[in-house]
Amino acid sequence: MLVALMAGLVATALSVLIGVSSGYAGGLVDDLLSMLINIGLVLPALPLLIVMTGFLPKNSNPSDLLIGLIIAATGWAWGARVLRVQTLSLGQASRCWKSPACAWTMASARTRCAR
Repeated sequence: MLVALMAGLVATALSVLIGVSSGYAGGLVDDLLSMLINIGLVLPALPLLIVMTGFLPKNSNPSDLLIGLIIAATGWAWGARVLRVQTLSLGQASRCWKSPACAWTMASARTRCAR
């Protein structure tokens, strides 16, 4: 139970930190953090977990905290990608309402969806 709680909390914290920072900053920071997120997504989790566990000392029993951190290291990327996209869409919507033409397009799109 402690392993799952630790993995969930750490993976969520990493997702929020990296995803929201990437979407909010934009530019080069967004490109670099997006690349980090994509690398985290394409790495196979099970072999990576086995390799990371292999680096633990052989004579010691790994603690629940350490196992939770190892699992969290492979589970943060999905949440970070979703939060990045949500942050980008919120930023785009707030910029859009400053332009009358864009605001009119958004209003007509909402009207069409409501019908």
